Amino acid sequence: MPTDGTNEKIVAKVNWKLSGETENHGQTETGKVVLDTSNIESFIEFSDLTHENIIDWVQETLGEDEVNTIKSNLATKVNAMAAEYIDAVVEDSPPPPAEEEEE
Repeated sequence: MPTDGTNEKIVAKVNWKLSGETENHGQTETGKVVLDTSNIESFIEFSDLTHENIIDWVQETLGEDEVNTIKSNLATKVNAMAAEYIDAVVEDSPPPPAEEEEE
């Protein structure tokens, strides 16, 4: 792990994953960010890091517009998969049974 001369075990890179799913389908977007460690104002010991700390860092590094774009693209992919599944079910379903005429 990198150090900055004062602090040890500095998180400098984060591999991230964002998942979206419907009842039957899921998609995942992944990426990597390099965090700016040039000016660490409030250092958090590695053992004290939380999932939320790291999510905040990734979102700050990507920026609000990029985060929204990633979320929107993921939602589009998940919805497209769900629509393909619905189409496949409709196309592959056997025809309904013929109704018997009452006498």
